Amino acid sequence: MTDRKAEPAWVAGFLAALRKGGGIEAAARAAGVSKGTAYNRRRNHAGFRAAWDATASKAPSAPPASRGLRRIGLKKIDHFLDALAESSNVTAAAEAAGIDARAV
Repeated sequence: MTDRKAEPAWVAGFLAALRKGGGIEAAARAAGVSKGTAYNRRRNHAGFRAAWDATASKAPSAPPASRGLRRIGLKKIDHFLDALAESSNVTAAAEAAGIDARAV
């Protein structure tokens, strides 16, 4: 498809929010559209796709805390959350999941 039509008003807000590094879902929410709307425009409009790619490549990386979650492992995180839901005790839930309590 082509980029002949005027750009929707939400596009500038989406790209600005994406530039801040919050991710696609947060950028779409900030722009007042769904992720599907953003992805649909990306798929069908080369100019928007190029702007998205350029913006995303300059966005700040994830904070160290979120990278740490990947290092712990999703199974341990799931186990921790289940134990926490049962006990409401962070230290006990971390111990049950085999996670250092200082990491949570």
